[in-house]
Amino acid sequence: MTSLRAFIPALLLLAVAALALAGDAGPQARRATLAPTVREVPNISVPAADGTDEDSTIFFEDFEMEPTGWTREDLTDVGPQWHPDPFQAWSGNSWWCGDSLWMGYYNLWLQHLVTPTLNLQGTANPTLSFRVRWYMESTTNSPAAPPYNGWDGANVWISTNGGTTWQVISPTSPPYTCTSLSSFGTVWGYGSGVPGWADSSGGWLQASFNLAGYQTSNVKIRWTLASDRAVCSQGHPEITGYFVDDIVVRDGSTILLQNDADGTQVGGPLTFETGPPFGDWWEWTTLDAHSPTHAMRVDDDHFYINDAVISPPIYIPEGYSTKFKYWTRCDLPDSTHGTSTALRDYYFVEASADGEIWDTLFYDYARGGAGYPGWAQFVPGLPYNGDSMMVLTQYAGETIQLRWRVITDGDHTTGNGQGMFLDDVEVYVNDVLDDDAGVTRLHVPFPTVNGFEGTATFGNLGLEPNLFTAFWRTDGSAHIFGTTPMWNLPGQTDTTMSISWTSAPDTVVFVDAYTMLQGDQNHANDTCKAGAVEIFPRGDWTLELGWDARGYSYQPQLLTLHYDQGSGPLVYFETPGFQGFGHVRVRCWETGSFTLHAFDTGTPPLQPGAELGSVAVTVDASEIHPNWKVIDISSIPQLGYTMPEQHFWIWLEMTQASGGPDLVGDYVHFGPGHYFDYNGATLQNSPYEVYVRPLGNDGVGVEPEPPAAAPSRFALEAPRPNPFNPAVRIAFTLPLAGDVTLTACDLSGRTVARLASGAFSAGRHEVTWEAHGLASGIYLLRLESAFGVQVRKAVLVK
Repeated sequence: MTSLRAFIPALLLLAVAALALAGDAGPQARRATLAPTVREVPNISVPAADGTDEDSTIFFEDFEMEPTGWTREDLTDVGPQWHPDPFQAWSGNSWWCGDSLWMGYYNLWLQHLVTPTLNLQGTANPTLSFRVRWYMESTTNSPAAPPYNGWDGANVWISTNGGTTWQVISPTSPPYTCTSLSSFGTVWGYGSGVPGWADSSGGWLQASFNLAGYQTSNVKIRWTLASDRAVCSQGHPEITGYFVDDIVVRDGSTILLQNDADGTQVGGPLTFETGPPFGDWWEWTTLDAHSPTHAMRVDDDHFYINDAVISPPIYIPEGYSTKFKYWTRCDLPDSTHGTSTALRDYYFVEASADGEIWDTLFYDYARGGAGYPGWAQFVPGLPYNGDSMMVLTQYAGETIQLRWRVITDGDHTTGNGQGMFLDDVEVYVNDVLDDDAGVTRLHVPFPTVNGFEGTATFGNLGLEPNLFTAFWRTDGSAHIFGTTPMWNLPGQTDTTMSISWTSAPDTVVFVDAYTMLQGDQNHANDTCKAGAVEIFPRGDWTLELGWDARGYSYQPQLLTLHYDQGSGPLVYFETPGFQGFGHVRVRCWETGSFTLHAFDTGTPPLQPGAELGSVAVTVDASEIHPNWKVIDISSIPQLGYTMPEQHFWIWLEMTQASGGPDLVGDYVHFGPGHYFDYNGATLQNSPYEVYVRPLGNDGVGVEPEPPAAAPSRFALEAPRPNPFNPAVRIAFTLPLAGDVTLTACDLSGRTVARLASGAFSAGRHEVTWEAHGLASGIYLLRLESAFGVQVRKAVLVK
């Protein structure tokens, strides 16, 4: 439903400027306090205020002062990564070359697991065996350029001089899957022709190596993983790294080395070695800047860097759309080579809530209009790849850091620039979310006879264009709006559609509407409810009037309204046509007593007319919420027959000395100008609705003040059968001869059939009406003559 927070202040201002009314104040003109005391039972969620679409900066850094809280990190300086771990282990723990946080390996790793020195001199048939498992970068998704046929890989090396020099040793089984790995050759300087395992082993395998020919006294063996500057486990969770277990070096039955990562150790412990880091090159500089003299910069002179600058912690507030922007000059001209589309020098922008796991927001490179060759501001919509809208809302309620991470290759084939510059970093919030679809209003107005008609307002409530679906439902069965459930609306745009439903009388239908949007950032407004819609006729009641939103049927909490003695809610009703009202029903929270007053039309919404009558009401325990208190008002004859323009007011005057009984209510949704607080003399607009509903009765009474000459034997009999389809017999009696008009009207007062017209003799007459071509519903049979007017209802059910 429509946001109430925007309406309530205006309604309360009207309450302060209440109108003093003159005229008939009813039986007692009291000066009780007008406004009720409102209690939450136990509380109620007031809909959130509409967004204002204004940006507010929550973090800004222009680097004009030496930056504090900013840190730098060389991501190639990771230290040893081989360790015993149960993750995907062969048994217990296995030796794993992988990061437990990333569940795999990162870019620009060179990691060695090294044996102690082994004396193989004098051995007859030395062998190496172990269990092995690997999952490395794919060789097929983007094949390496010759002379290489693989990217990242793993293998086994041997040294016969205590580790001074090393060579790859080839297995007996399983064979290496690549003959020349690019990670070893280009990044780590080993050149082409370094073989190894790539892709996936498909599980654990038994590996074996023949060590004959390496029988010296200074043998070392190492298991090595090498990765290049591109694909790794980040973004590829299937890539888990390199695992070994149950390592054994033996000569026949003699075990020279044994290690199972679970404590079994023969021949000495294993040790770790790494490749050298490529360095941290970020600096605070005056070489160039956006505003006005200082910026952060990483130069373009160094190869194979993976170098990051990291912001201070930034709190992302809840309930807002949060984004960021920055200025950059990305002078990294060696972005691509020739016709290749692979990026060479580029950078990532990432975010983390814990400083360990970093989420990639997007990556970009030196391209026209995006910081190359001159400065450009990166704003939502500009980034090349990833989250181009630069959204941080997903971290609402968390404290995060942002980092800019620059990656370079091993050459300057297409140019060498001054590097990447970063300046004027800003994080800002907007109280309107980016991605939010919802239903803001669903209205099924009274009366609801043989079905209902209503309207639903729904739309794209966020800032960004979005494609979403929208439906309305009856008892869970979905219906589309118009001809399609799919809607593509610009940001902050809504639409209103009509709904209609035909139903059998005396039923209750639960009506709601909902939207579905992938990535919706606010599910609180996805569904809007009209609640339990009662379809009339119901028993002896033909229709019901009301202005409430039926919140009692779906709100988890309710409001109770306590009025002082002498005051109470006043509700104005418009009559939908020829109609009689014999009852009013009210939702009460507690037992007690009050007086119901009925007033004539008056001058709405300024004041009610003359009092038509009153009824003393007592509410017992069986008539409080969730039940209705049904009040018989047949003693007020003027409401037994109402014309189309004869409207009326109902006032519930609290008569107990302590005030009350408390009534069940809600905030006004659809009834502004209909709900008032009243004390018999003064009324004011109320921000609260109460559940007060007049009920139309099936036997419509005689006009209360017929002409004095009207004989008592003038009568319009009840139609038979009733309900009918399609024929009904209608009889009337005249005491004397005279002119008669008998018509059938719908509830709006429109004549649909003229059944009799002209002079009739005294006595009883009967006509038959065949209602072909008319819709199911309630029709009013109106008999007019010099003796008076009488009306009966007939219900057509097809």
